[in-house]
Amino acid sequence: MKEYYVYSTMSCDKSYVKYRRGGGDLPLAERKVLIKGGAGVADKRVFTPLGVVTKITEEQMEICKADVAFKRHQDRGFILVKEKEYDPEVVAADMSSRDGSSPLVPEDFEDSSAKPSDYEEPAPKKRGRGRPKKK
Repeated sequence: MKEYYVYSTMSCDKSYVKYRRGGGDLPLAERKVLIKGGAGVADKRVFTPLGVVTKITEEQMEICKADVAFKRHQDRGFILVKEKEYDPEVVAADMSSRDGSSPLVPEDFEDSSAKPSDYEEPAPKKRGRGRPKKK
């Protein structure tokens, strides 16, 4: 049986599901394929991978090929399928690196040159009842 390696630069895991018709035209999940995410997200060892790889079977690949979301992720460069295993960091270097759920980085802000020393703390608000004092 053939095996495939799915390289992902998405920050979250994604399940691609094959549905079948159930009673009352309700779709029921028949099979699902989980593609690992986690690119750009630090783990408990403070390691932030550029990309991750998930090994899937030929049957699982057929489910993914039929899924519209999988095709969209491939077209946008967040997923790449190979028949051999490579270092995910090397493969991810040529893929799209940021999806909508990625954590913010300093480059995401318009004025990333602002330094913490440039920040001025606002004056504290006066607390009180706000009523005039009686004389």
